[in-house]
Amino acid sequence: MRQDAWFALFLLVVGASTVSSQDAVEIKIHTRKVGDRVKVTEEEKTEIKMRIIVGENEAPRVEKKGCSLEYVEEVLEVAKGKETPTKLKRIYETAATSKDGKTTALSIQGKSVLIEKSGEKYTFAIDGKAVEGEAREILNREFNEPRGLITPNKPVKPGETWKLDANQFGLNLGKRDSFQLDTTKLESVGKLVKAYQTDGKQFGVFEAKLSAPITALDSQNDLKVKEGRLTATMTIDTCIDGTSPQVKSTGMVALTFRNPNQGFDVFVEVRGTTVRTTEVVKK
Repeated sequence: MRQDAWFALFLLVVGASTVSSQDAVEIKIHTRKVGDRVKVTEEEKTEIKMRIIVGENEAPRVEKKGCSLEYVEEVLEVAKGKETPTKLKRIYETAATSKDGKTTALSIQGKSVLIEKSGEKYTFAIDGKAVEGEAREILNREFNEPRGLITPNKPVKPGETWKLDANQFGLNLGKRDSFQLDTTKLESVGKLVKAYQTDGKQFGVFEAKLSAPITALDSQNDLKVKEGRLTATMTIDTCIDGTSPQVKSTGMVALTFRNPNQGFDVFVEVRGTTVRTTEVVKK
């Protein structure tokens, strides 16, 4: 589960010039501009535990996976009237995946990647040649899969909570992670924990929580889900006055389900953590 997709899903940016514990915070989103440069580091770790039970016999399995990314990103083009860049350049210092202790460098490591929107989709190229393989899958999930920018529909005070959009959560998570959620029983809440000032800028800490039953896997998997549940939390410490993209986020996901099928049971537990940091690169 890619958690660049989690960061986009839970990014709740709010802002105000001065904030006290009683002040409502007005929504304000940082807008990327041509020439903006940021350095991003992301570390993702996932552990998958599986037990297959046939009669009195049990076969356990544990798999550990990860992904490390570090790159400098520069905005090259923003279409008129749009808030998201249509052309970017990323120079990847680190781009590698790991599985059970073995690390594999991705094709984009040490390379400059051009990311450009063509029609409704983004394309990815190195020296004019399309990025392929796992690197392309990672970029495609980040840029071309459904994403939700979820914010409160009114100003909020530090300590105040609000209900997040269950339908948007269910749509994005179900499509990205190959399972379906019962959105009628989905619980989701956002909270502005605190607001503070650093270097003349307004910062804040807020969190988002989600929990929902899993009803089915994707159409290519014939195993039926029983007792499935997804839980997720996201904590974000970021500039909240819209003047800077600086942010540090930590996301945690837990996924459990049972699949009884013709004489055997499959129990699956997935736990993932992603830490992502974005810092401004001085010109």
